[in-house]
Formats: sequence, structure tokens, C-alpha cells
Amino acid sequence: MSKKFDELDIEEKIELIMEQYSKGHVTKNEMQDGLKEFSEKFLQELMADSENELNKKLTETEMQVKEAEEALGVMRKQIKHLMSSSSHLVSSCKMFGSTDAAEAFGLSVLAIAKEAMGQMSRRDSIIKTLDSRGVELKAMDGGDNITGGYFVPDQFINTLIALQESYGAFRANTTVWPMSSPEGSAPSLMGDLPVYCPALGIEPADADLKAASIGLQALTWMSLMFVGKDLMEDSAIALAPIIMQQFARAFAKKEDQIGFMGDGTLSYFNIMGLIPSLLGVTESPSDNPGIQIQKTAGDWTAMVEKDFLGIEGRLPDFADTGDTKYFCHRNFYYSVMLNIASNMGGTTLTEMIEGLRGRQKMFHGYPVQTTHVMPKVKPAADHIPVILGDLKQAAKLGELRKRGIARSDHVKFTIGQVTLLGTQRSTITIHGQKSIEDTDTLAAGAYVGLLGDIG
Repeated sequence: MSKKFDELDIEEKIELIMEQYSKGHVTKNEMQDGLKEFSEKFLQELMADSENELNKKLTETEMQVKEAEEALGVMRKQIKHLMSSSSHLVSSCKMFGSTDAAEAFGLSVLAIAKEAMGQMSRRDSIIKTLDSRGVELKAMDGGDNITGGYFVPDQFINTLIALQESYGAFRANTTVWPMSSPEGSAPSLMGDLPVYCPALGIEPADADLKAASIGLQALTWMSLMFVGKDLMEDSAIALAPIIMQQFARAFAKKEDQIGFMGDGTLSYFNIMGLIPSLLGVTESPSDNPGIQIQKTAGDWTAMVEKDFLGIEGRLPDFADTGDTKYFCHRNFYYSVMLNIASNMGGTTLTEMIEGLRGRQKMFHGYPVQTTHVMPKVKPAADHIPVILGDLKQAAKLGELRKRGIARSDHVKFTIGQVTLLGTQRSTITIHGQKSIEDTDTLAAGAYVGLLGDIG
């Protein structure tokens, strides 16, 4: 209402006009005209004020409707993208077994992203959604610059481990020993278990008990992955299988590097692998019963079938099992082993083609497992490019079952990115590089190797 009519209320204004008429200051007609004029002005301004107020409210309502429409458009876009991402997830990676499981893992990753962006209420909402699906996100303990971390839900640990086995030769062929704490022990499981008869005084000696187990000490392994915050926000569910695959490949590669080639330095987490452990049994390779030295000095082309027969002859009976395999780089297999096999004759062209592409790589009746961490080229020094044995008896990969995916403060200068950190707690112990026979003489262990002699 206008300021003019706000100064006095309506009743006072009418009383003022009537008072002027009673005192003879105005005539009756003037009084009536005054009241009429006052009423018309009052109604005009009242209507004007109402119209202004109504217009103002209409404008505010229109803005609210527009904002609601925009929000709805964004929501529709997000839902469409979410559906597209879930479809992409299922079609591009069958690792999860179901759409619900795939979405649940994606939501687990999204919870970490929301926390990294400071959207705690949204993170809590996602965690509640996961709880309703029976997926529990357990917070990590922190430390090692790990923040906002969660252990991989139990439902997905087997998926992650299966991926690592498919990517890594060491894990797929060795004995994976579950640990309930960072320090523990495991039986050596090499050769046959001894049998005693206490009633006849034949009991295990202290040395037997000591040799029957090996110590394990699991350490935290970690790997970093950088993802843009906007991408994490928009495509977390679609990225979930990629994140799982990348971490699985990274850890599988490290397990292979350490398991086969670890030399005890920091680069290999102070762990000795299969080949350095075999070379370390004796000071001279010629004294090592587990090493066959190349008969004719020279590069790989000088290796012949007798070199491999020598390896197989050195392998103990207890290590010649259904799990026994050759392990080498694929370049060594195709350029040396397959070349020797093809020169032996008796193989049809069809068998050669099918053997190369459609069947398990084989040599002398043993499966061949290739791994990229073994020597690929002919080095300038003597080396072991191939080993033969049962790695389930030769080594242990001890690990705590918990796996983690967290955001990390390791790279604080990275702008606009979420630094994801994958963790596992593992250790590798090689214990099958040698054995002791009943006569207390040194003998070959659960695996043997061919030492190249470059001359």
C-alpha cells in the first residue's frame, strides 16, 4: 500500500472528513465527494499494490519453476548417464557376476570420491544405500598418508584376487597362504611329510620341527592411480571395473617381479625371488644340484634339447607333479623351446598351428607358463632364462585377506584429481630352492633351472 495512506488508518481518515462537515467547513455534497474521492484513491492504490505484490509473487514462482525444471533436467541427465554407465560396466567387464554387484562396487568407489570432494552427506547416503544391499564399507585405520579409505568389501575380494591370478603367473601357480595377522608361519609343504612312531622311540627331532615351518611377515603394498574429480563424479560406476583391473594388474606384476626375480633389494621389498634364491644355494653354479649349465657355450641359439633333458633329470620325483611347469619369457619359449621342438620332427602343420594358438603351451610333456618378468633378451652375462618345477611346493605368498581402496595425500600438488590408493598386505617367501637328502647331502629342491653360458 502507498505511503500516503499508510500515515493514518482508514477509520481516522473517515472521521476527519466527517468532522470537517460537522463544523461546517464543507458542505454535504463536498463531504460526499470527499468520501467518494478518498474511497476511489484508496481502492486504486490498494489494487495497484495488490497487482505489484501479485506480479512479484508470480515472478518468484516462475523463477522457482525454472530452477526446478533445470534441476530436473540435470537429474534426468545423471540418471541417463548412470544407466549408460551401468550397462557399460556389465558389458565391458563380466567380473562381478551381476549388475547389482557391479553397481555396488561402483558405489563403493563413488563414496570415496564424494569424501574426497568434501560431500560428506552424499557419502553417508551412498553408504546407507550399500548397507541396504548387504555391502559393508569398513573404514581403514589410516597411516602411511592414507585418508578417507575403505577396505574392499568382502563380496569383491575374491573377484580382485581372481583378476590377479589371471594377470600374474606367480600367484596363479604358487601356494597362497592366508594370514590372520601381519606375522605368522606356514608349513614348508615340500616333499613328503615324515612319519614317526613314538611307541618305538622314533620321534621328531628339534631340527625336524624347525624345518617343518617357515616364517611369514606381511607388509603393506600400495599403488597409486590418478583420476580427474569431474570424471570421478560423472562416471564412478563406469570407472569401477577399470579401477579394479588396474590395481589387480599392478599388484600381479609386482608379485611376478618379486616372486621370480627379487634380489633382496629395496626395489623388490627386500625379498629374494625364485631365480636369485636358486643361484644363492651354492657359491658356484657348478656345485648346485638344482642348476643345469648350458652344455655348449654361446647365446640362446646354442641351447639344445639335451640342455632341457638335463633340467628334467635334475628335478626330484616329489616335485614332478600335476602342478609342475616350465616358466620363462614368451620370447624364450618361441625362439628357443619351440624352435627345438619343431626341429625334432613328427609334428604336422595343423598340430603346429593349433599348438601355437589354440592349446596350452607345452614342451616335453610339461605345460609352459610364460611371464614377462623373466629374461626376454640374451644378456651379456650368464643367467637363468627358464626354470622347471612345482611352485606350490617352492614358495608361499602370504597375505592378509583385507584389500583397501583409499584416497591418498601422497601427491598433494595434483590439482583437480582424486588420488586413489590401492593396498594389500602380502609377503613372498621362497623355501624350495634346495632339499636335504637322508644322507645330509645337498639336493635339488622343488624347482630347477637352466643356466645360460655365454662363454
